[in-house]
Amino acid sequence: MSVKKFNYLAVNTIVKDMRNFLLEIYFVLHIINITQRKRVMTGNICNLLSNICLLLFILISIYIGIYTLYYAASVFFASRNRRIFSRHRYFEPPYENNIVMVIYSANNEGDVVSLLEMMNKQDYPKTNYQTHIILDNCSDEISNKLEFIGGAKIWRLGDGQPVGKDESVSWLLERLVSLQNVNAFAFLDAKRQISYDYLSNVNKELFHNDVIVAQTDFIDSKGTLTSKIRTVYNKYSNRIHLLSRRVRDLSVVIDSDACVIKQEVIEKIRCVDFKNIESELKYTTLLIKSGFDCLYSPNLVTKIDVEKATNRKSQPLYRFEMVQHCFGFFFKSRPQFSEFVLYNVKPNIWFLLLSYFGLLAFSYTYSFIFDFPVILSFFGILLLGFVASLPVAGIGKNEIGYLLLFPFYRSCKNLEKSKFYNSLIKMFKPKQTFINRDIATVDAIVTDGQNNLQCHLDLISEDGLARAVLRYKKKSYTSSSQIRMYDAVSDVVERLNQMGLRIKICHSCGLFTSKIDGSTNMVKGDCLKCKINPAVYEPMETLIWSSCDEYVPCELGKVIDIKDYRHN
Repeated sequence: MSVKKFNYLAVNTIVKDMRNFLLEIYFVLHIINITQRKRVMTGNICNLLSNICLLLFILISIYIGIYTLYYAASVFFASRNRRIFSRHRYFEPPYENNIVMVIYSANNEGDVVSLLEMMNKQDYPKTNYQTHIILDNCSDEISNKLEFIGGAKIWRLGDGQPVGKDESVSWLLERLVSLQNVNAFAFLDAKRQISYDYLSNVNKELFHNDVIVAQTDFIDSKGTLTSKIRTVYNKYSNRIHLLSRRVRDLSVVIDSDACVIKQEVIEKIRCVDFKNIESELKYTTLLIKSGFDCLYSPNLVTKIDVEKATNRKSQPLYRFEMVQHCFGFFFKSRPQFSEFVLYNVKPNIWFLLLSYFGLLAFSYTYSFIFDFPVILSFFGILLLGFVASLPVAGIGKNEIGYLLLFPFYRSCKNLEKSKFYNSLIKMFKPKQTFINRDIATVDAIVTDGQNNLQCHLDLISEDGLARAVLRYKKKSYTSSSQIRMYDAVSDVVERLNQMGLRIKICHSCGLFTSKIDGSTNMVKGDCLKCKINPAVYEPMETLIWSSCDEYVPCELGKVIDIKDYRHN
């Protein structure tokens, strides 16, 4: 090998080694760069999360700070309530408004008889008011008593199932809203109690307000711990939260059980919405947006037994959704509208306390836009406001403990309604080791008038009680436990009728007549097929779950003469 060739190979080898060395350095530097980028990215994510948490703390601080000032202002204005009572006491109405009283009673609840007697004793001119009572699925006994007392127009609705307050009142208003010389409609629930001067106070309030919400006082007849807690808190809420809003002429949520609405308001809105508390909240928002404030009146007092009173708190999710839907109207509507919408997203006591404790601990340890003394000062304002509110609300020493127990009572009630609580109860509930159960299954056809569905009807007798289960594929409906199998099957039949369906069994057939056979279940009866089929000469004994091709709906048997019904 020549020297020249040897030098060439040596140089080539050195170049290759240098290239490999440079590649290794490149890869090492590349890996270091990637690692540094990951560290930078991780640091950026941590910084982003810390900034989000910091922003969340700032928003919570502003939120509870505004509510603290609002609460302190509420206590202050509640103590300045003399103007409301003195103006009402010394006001002399120039004339008597014509008032239509609408009283709603469902399922025989409440003492509507005593309420009508009190309406007849009002110190208001009888020529200036009329009373209408809606009996929704009430007994004939109640109706007969009311008709005997007199002084009211009775409207009977519901046949086995209540129609509901919203539909009942709306149905009646369609007939009454066109009455001449009517100034206002006053709504009352049959569970409420009033005094003899209720209508006189309504007349005074009508000269100042378009929509009036009456005060609700609880009657503690049993004296249990929960009833005392609810009674004391209702007293506190009336005299602090509601009364302070009336002093400032701010609206509250309408109460369909005790309210007054002027005729002109109903003519403009053209409806009422009394289905539930969420509907009442939505209806109040509509009224305020239309220019009608719903003002609370401590001069209109109604009373109700605390055991019959329902929860007047709407779901938090619904209130936040309402804010979201109404946000576009904040700058287009009246200031009262925006204030009312924001008022309904006020925090509860647990959120308030946990937020303050968390912010106090955070601001004490870390540097924060709101220093620890600022957070502590606002927390002190909240505590001082609560202490000052006790004498304003008339809360005695013996009642403070019940007031402090109310948040725990409300939390327990919310827990009982949760799915987690029900699942936990079912998990730890001891299972019954022996159940005396008999099950029989028959085929049944369910129809909507055009299509037929092949279903199964399970007849269950369990520990002396009867249940009926209608099954179609993976869907089923179970009746409530009844003493008689006849009533259990009736429950299934009524449920299907509400859905516009019919089950083709003897129980729902117009040709079937039940008979007392000496048994508890009353499952036997007679088929009157002989009246429509000349080939049958006498009634046939059958069972309530039997079926045949001669099925005639019950409604048809009531409307037409069954003797004239013939096969084509």
